[in-house]
Amino acid sequence: MRRFAAIIIAAVLVFLFISVARAQSLDWDKTFGGASSDEGECVQQTTDGGYIIVGVTRQDVLLIKTDPLGNKLWDRTFGGAGYDYGECVQQTTDGGYIIAGWTDSYGAGGRDVWLIKTDSSGNKLWDRTLGGAVNDHGYDVQQTIDGGYIIAGETWGEGAYDVLLIKTDSLGNKLWDKTFGLGRVNDHALSVQQTTDGGYIIAGGTGNTMPSGSALYNAWLIKTDSLGNKLWDKTFGEASTDDRGNSVQQTTDGGYVIAGSARGADVYLVGPHDVWLIKTDSLGNKLWDKTFGEASTDDHGNSVQQTTDGGYIIAGSILSDDGKGATWLIKTDSSGNKLWDKTFGGPSYGSSYAVGNSVQQTTDGGYIIAGETLLYGKGATDVWLIKVRSDLTQIDLVSPANMSFLESPPTFLWEPSGGQVVMFSVDASLSPTFRTRWSTWENLQLELYETSWTMPQSLWDRIPSDKPIYWRVRGVDWLYEPRTIITSDEVWSFTK
Repeated sequence: MRRFAAIIIAAVLVFLFISVARAQSLDWDKTFGGASSDEGECVQQTTDGGYIIVGVTRQDVLLIKTDPLGNKLWDRTFGGAGYDYGECVQQTTDGGYIIAGWTDSYGAGGRDVWLIKTDSSGNKLWDRTLGGAVNDHGYDVQQTIDGGYIIAGETWGEGAYDVLLIKTDSLGNKLWDKTFGLGRVNDHALSVQQTTDGGYIIAGGTGNTMPSGSALYNAWLIKTDSLGNKLWDKTFGEASTDDRGNSVQQTTDGGYVIAGSARGADVYLVGPHDVWLIKTDSLGNKLWDKTFGEASTDDHGNSVQQTTDGGYIIAGSILSDDGKGATWLIKTDSSGNKLWDKTFGGPSYGSSYAVGNSVQQTTDGGYIIAGETLLYGKGATDVWLIKVRSDLTQIDLVSPANMSFLESPPTFLWEPSGGQVVMFSVDASLSPTFRTRWSTWENLQLELYETSWTMPQSLWDRIPSDKPIYWRVRGVDWLYEPRTIITSDEVWSFTK
């Protein structure tokens, strides 16, 4: 730690008055693929710290398992003579995996929902096709609290698609199914989650027919009870807009967050989409929404998750008119205000096209993204797995409250955002600009790795009375290079 001390002292001298707000940085990325087109549709961190990915390769379902650094441990393919697609994967309570997608190699005719169960090594234990004589697609799956599975997708109905919800037992045998339609062009479900009341929340889209005969969509949110009976539904968007709900999650306040894309009524025939983030209450009433995008690009939000700090992480894509694109990662606060964003793709990555289809916050506070990329010189896409590390980006002061009057030594509390091995320093000064200061590191040589510190009585006794004492917190992440001092944006004061 003495070498660490020297590094910190040097950093302090360089960054004395600097407060840096950084976006997260690339930790590593991996591509998987061959001569044919390969796509990654869904990713989840597994209990061993690695990752499981599902997608498609050579018209077969593709399942890839990696270690924590993204190195491939094994892969498996499932399919027949037709076209078979893996849309979603989840690790199950027995350590194996459940996959949902669709197949036209097997089943009752046309395309059927395909549910595949594997062991922890990806070996198929059983599979089920679910559907009728026409086309049925499964887009999302989750293991339910009873050990069975819930699947969301679409089924061909009276000349159009309807939302399809299927519940199975632990062996994939269908217990019930439900369809939902608004009598429009096409209705579909892309995301489903079991809610805390035992029911289900579904996100997707419902189609509108324009006078020209073309179809536009509204985002659609459906809430059901535990038997799939609809309790309520909400649509978001106008009759002349093209809006999609691609991903939904129940939030810690009992409401819901939806990610998708929106295209406004004034530009719906020629304008691009923007990433769309919608927050609702527990009854689906919109509390707020945010859009992210540029006038010259077509932008889509494909996946959303609430993060441990109460904010949201969104993965999607930015596409330009010339067909080039990049994976887009957006981090917001709890009110949907953008904190930072990061794109992956382009010349620096050797990629002319990329899409982020799935994102999850990892146990280290970073993010894992699955999607696809077209590398320069290749004629087909590869699965792309991107790990974004958890940089220290912000420090918020908690207590003692600003401008408080104290009669005893204070306990300083603060909350960092990001970071893994962070050492903190509490600074105090008679000046809000900290022209001269005292600090726990430079004066006491304390290495603070917790987010609190109580001032000793001996120091308290030396503080002058009836004068405001200004304080702030600095931090540096020991794990990452280059080491950068992050200083709290706020400076608070107290008076003895």
